[in-house]
Amino acid sequence: MKGLAVFLFLAGVVSLLVFLWRWFRKKDKKIFGIAGIVAIVLSVVLMPPPTPEEKAAMEAKQAQEAQEKANKAKAEQEPKEKADNNTETNSSPAEGKVEKNYDTLQTIFTQINTTTKPSDIDSVIANNNLAFTKQEYNGTPKNITYKIAYDKDVALQKYGKSGDYVSISFNANDGSVMTVEYHKNLTTALLYNYGIHWDFREKSPNNQYSGYYYQLDSTQTDGIEIKYSNGNTKKTSYHRVDSADSALSSIL
Repeated sequence: MKGLAVFLFLAGVVSLLVFLWRWFRKKDKKIFGIAGIVAIVLSVVLMPPPTPEEKAAMEAKQAQEAQEKANKAKAEQEPKEKADNNTETNSSPAEGKVEKNYDTLQTIFTQINTTTKPSDIDSVIANNNLAFTKQEYNGTPKNITYKIAYDKDVALQKYGKSGDYVSISFNANDGSVMTVEYHKNLTTALLYNYGIHWDFREKSPNNQYSGYYYQLDSTQTDGIEIKYSNGNTKKTSYHRVDSADSALSSIL
């Protein structure tokens, strides 16, 4: 049936061509015109619908063409989006990140951790041309304390002038960090590891109280509660935080 429809369609086309040729030659043309029209109509009527396989093939081809068109559009769009993203990244900080504008002493506080050694502090002082004093204190254990400031009078261990400073205490025996403090306007950011430091009394590093704290008013008792080995407890003015940045941001 499909072959017959194709034959009739071709016959109709030929008849129409003959009709047109005879039109221009001014000869009898009626029969060829009618025959051509009839043949084309019959070819349309007799043309069978596509089989399921043919229909599926046509749909697959159309889907493929649509996908290729979408891929081409995406490929053209990606360079523009990449350029836009680069512009946004360069013009503003990444989401969730905050730019820190720390001064030298504040930066030193953030960079010291429990693995820092006295030699590291000596290098920091020399590289930044800072004023400092260093003194050994008796205790359990003995400790060596650095006091670093911008002004030599502020860096004095005793009777120093008021001003910003960083204080670092090391175990005099093994050089391990015990405490690190940043002081500004009677407020404190603290990294406590172990040893006697005001209300803290832990004998070993990395204990339950090791970590970062801030203190706004030493006369208050709205901070953590410390429980001692003898069972006694004490409320303190130290508030626990999870990082050096958090400790500093709480007092700046």
